[in-house]
Amino acid sequence: MDNYPTLKRHLDRFANVITSDNKPYGLHRTREERFFKGEKIIVQRKCVEEPSFSYSNFDCYVSATFYVIKTNRFNHKYLVGLLNSKLIAFWLKNKGKMQGNNFQIDKEPLLQIPIIDITRELQQPIISLVDYILYLKSANNPPVSDIVNNEIIAPHFEKVIDACVYELYFEDEIKSAQVDVLELISKSLNKVSSLPIEQQILHLFEELNDYRNEVRNRIILQKTRSESVAQIVASHDISKK
Repeated sequence: MDNYPTLKRHLDRFANVITSDNKPYGLHRTREERFFKGEKIIVQRKCVEEPSFSYSNFDCYVSATFYVIKTNRFNHKYLVGLLNSKLIAFWLKNKGKMQGNNFQIDKEPLLQIPIIDITRELQQPIISLVDYILYLKSANNPPVSDIVNNEIIAPHFEKVIDACVYELYFEDEIKSAQVDVLELISKSLNKVSSLPIEQQILHLFEELNDYRNEVRNRIILQKTRSESVAQIVASHDISKK
């Protein structure tokens, strides 16, 4: 601490009351630095109205009010797409702990979330959509449209991810109701994959806003043709009131 005399003088004032096992200058409840470096997912332990999992690919040091998720088993962007879906919010609402309408994200229910392990090819549509959302939500990026703000476009792709997640978890029910979207959205994404990302985003956004678009219409029909989806959407709508 001799290199930090001002900090040392400050801590010395409280030497008699500091209770840390590493007192007087050590951190209380230290955590491994590897959790804060590189690619990760961060979630606040108490979330208002719905869970919010954030993707980070840079060194980021957060307090103990956040959980940091790192894994070698799943692509982090695929995982953050799943974790931010309405289906996982529904699971946490019923299997985790709530404080009124607010979520308390505890370690045990986090570890118990049933994550669908699929091939990289099947993950790719969700990964690409997460890339779009990250671009749209970054304050550093210019608008992709001359008439619609980026923050208004992002929720459209979140709805597509929700629809993809429903199909992953309720595959038989969704396909028998003919409201599956993964194959269709994969084709749409592949068609624009060679374009710059801002053009990809705008092209897909315009497609999804065409009343004839099959993905758009199947997403709408999922809520009426799938009992499981209808239950999740109803629960989400109630919590928003």
